[in-house]
Amino acid sequence: MTLPDFSPIDALDDTILSKLKARLVAVGLTAGAIEPILGAARGVHPLLRRPVLHHHLRSIAEPYAYAARALMFGDPIEQAELRQTFGELLAPLVASGLLREVGAGFVSPFTMSVVDGLFCIADLLEHAGEAVMGLGPLTIPLCAAVKPAGALGKALDLGCGAGVVALLLARRTVSVVATDINPRAVAMTRFNARFNGVSNVEVRLGSLFEPVARDRFDLVASQPPFIPQSDDARSGDFMSGGKLGDELVLSLLDALPDHLVPGGRAVIVAEWGHGPRHAAPGERLKKQLPNVPADVMLFEYSPVSLAVHAAEYSAALHPTLGEAYELEALRRLKHGLTMGIDELVPSLVVVRRVDDRRPRFEVLRGNAISTANSRRLDAMLLAREAVRSLDSLLDSIVCLPEGATSFDLGSSVRLELPPQEMLGPIEVTGDLMALYARFGQPATVRAAIDRHLAAGASGESPQSLAKQVASALLNGHLEVQPRTLIIAPG
Repeated sequence: MTLPDFSPIDALDDTILSKLKARLVAVGLTAGAIEPILGAARGVHPLLRRPVLHHHLRSIAEPYAYAARALMFGDPIEQAELRQTFGELLAPLVASGLLREVGAGFVSPFTMSVVDGLFCIADLLEHAGEAVMGLGPLTIPLCAAVKPAGALGKALDLGCGAGVVALLLARRTVSVVATDINPRAVAMTRFNARFNGVSNVEVRLGSLFEPVARDRFDLVASQPPFIPQSDDARSGDFMSGGKLGDELVLSLLDALPDHLVPGGRAVIVAEWGHGPRHAAPGERLKKQLPNVPADVMLFEYSPVSLAVHAAEYSAALHPTLGEAYELEALRRLKHGLTMGIDELVPSLVVVRRVDDRRPRFEVLRGNAISTANSRRLDAMLLAREAVRSLDSLLDSIVCLPEGATSFDLGSSVRLELPPQEMLGPIEVTGDLMALYARFGQPATVRAAIDRHLAAGASGESPQSLAKQVASALLNGHLEVQPRTLIIAPG
């Protein structure tokens, strides 16, 4: 399928774009307005939702629904509905190709997403090849994971696609650099910045860190291509991560620490092809990053079988599910088996540069990537500062994450955290859970351990209990209360 020409759309002047955005806002096209429509289809697999979404949108005789149908969900609308929605803007939108006439009416050959008040144009992925991805399934958790708690100086959206992450970061940073190897992605990100009146995003063309060779950033966000593909694959440059799928991810992570300021952070979303012939993702990542000056947290999520993976990515490229879909799925299955892949492991990789202490590497079991959030990552990175020395640990005040619950299993205790805490349940000893309970009272780790031992609740040494508290902090099952952390020398 031939990619639609983007240049006439890119040539729309700022006045037209400003009026178009104002019109979309005026008719009420917001994420909140679309949410009930998405909610009605939530029980249907994302790749099968289109007719359900169309059904519900067609029942709404409002301009925002007409705009959503034509621009977001690929459902043609009649000219009268178009005029009601876009008014005098209809002619330039049709002339530019943003709206095209088909047999059933007018519809966009592109797709638009609405995120946090931003409108972003991207390609339909079934065009494959050099198609530019917009708001993908993993883009939302990536945005949640990189959202800064406060203002930042400089951020990088590496492999920006249509620029969704860059535009979101632009609201909370002094400046953002967005890079991509695809000239079409560069053009589309610049367009989306102009469309939304965003002036602090600089877009550069090039591979990985080449366009920012001398730059360092407070924050780096990336969703690099990570799908295993054979050398002769003809579809989806935006998804191809090499034969095993991890080539770009590992190359990116290898160079990443050199592009972070001290204390700077990066968040990478990826999947890892895995099977008996391959080391676990954590082992591969640790081997790739020996002695780097950075804390690394790898959140692993429930794996997806090769069969499901092949079927779903093929359906994204061939949504009509015809013969081309079946051939694509068979090719992907064959390649995966040839490479020794049984399953794909989704992950979130968090890297924080540290130059004043020994860095740490942990592999953590996440409950669902959709629960990723920057507040929780802040807390887990702060814990790494608390355990930098025994004194800093003992002088810190810690607590169980808010909403944690425990269940007595007889020989052990099951500790469960609420979804927003990002981690799956664990089992701990009853003695350790009793110590955790003492952290509910405002006191230092030192004082809680002393009370615990004075009550005769444990026969272990203070050093052993402190070590277990440190482990719980590193694994995210305890948190440091931020204003109590004391950084001791060494």
